[in-house]
Amino acid sequence: MSEFAAMVERHLRPHFPALTKAQIAAMQAHYDLMMRWNPRINLTAITGVEEAVKRHYGESLALAAAIPEGSWRMVDAGSGPGIPGVPIAIMRPECHVTMVELDVRKGVFIREATLALTNTAVRNGRLAKLELPCDWLVSRALHRDELIPFVKEQPCRVALLLSDDQVSPTVTEWKRMRWDEPVRLPWPGQGCILRGEPVAAE
Repeated sequence: MSEFAAMVERHLRPHFPALTKAQIAAMQAHYDLMMRWNPRINLTAITGVEEAVKRHYGESLALAAAIPEGSWRMVDAGSGPGIPGVPIAIMRPECHVTMVELDVRKGVFIREATLALTNTAVRNGRLAKLELPCDWLVSRALHRDELIPFVKEQPCRVALLLSDDQVSPTVTEWKRMRWDEPVRLPWPGQGCILRGEPVAAE
């Protein structure tokens, strides 16, 4: 068993018991490629296997699990190295995930990393300037000032990976959104998932 797979079994299996060997292998393939490309284009500051399993893949799988069943069209805004979009696409093959990334080089990486995934697409550009079919907008890294205009023009449900200090300002600054109670991540000190849906203007 590889170190990556061992860390998945240790940290993720208790929370995601349905993970298959093929899904774990697909996530490891993404991680291995990311580590090969990282010295050239700085995809991530998280390089250790254990931390990457928890932060990159565990948090992404928690986000995927927090979205209800359905064949959704998802948009991952500010995808960076394909996080959380790639793990979501691996865990939720019934959904289509479009990863939006402004950095062209990172977009090239995501395309290379998703060649084996038939339920993904990659778009380069600013989110607010793209017209994309979307049922769920997901994001970990993109600032809310980039997300809010997209949702204003195209109402959709939202699921965000947030650190603890981001929760309150996000809830209060978004307009005409109804928010669920935050879903805590299963690892202490790692923040939460915040889900919301648009409500009709009065």
